[in-house]
Amino acid sequence: MGITDVVPVNTTYVANSATGGGQLSGGNQMRWTIPVLEPGDSRTFGFRVEIGGSENQVVNDRYGVTSSEGAFDIGAPVITAIQRGGNDTYLPVVLK
Repeated sequence: MGITDVVPVNTTYVANSATGGGQLSGGNQMRWTIPVLEPGDSRTFGFRVEIGGSENQVVNDRYGVTSSEGAFDIGAPVITAIQRGGNDTYLPVVLK
């Protein structure tokens, strides 16, 4: 099984911040490989980004999952509002 997520526009991936063994590939795509996910299992994967400019939101709309059987799904867009002031903002990728 594989999970992919493209680093959102106007952001920069924070090196070594991916959870669950995620790896940056091709400069802007995150990839995770999961050998087995049993029915009913749930796992959360993520990574950190730095936000460029004066953006007030980050749109994460290019992520998905594939299975070894050939099934795939693309996630619905996730929009995260940015609050300035030094707090970290995490973009979720949730697989159920």
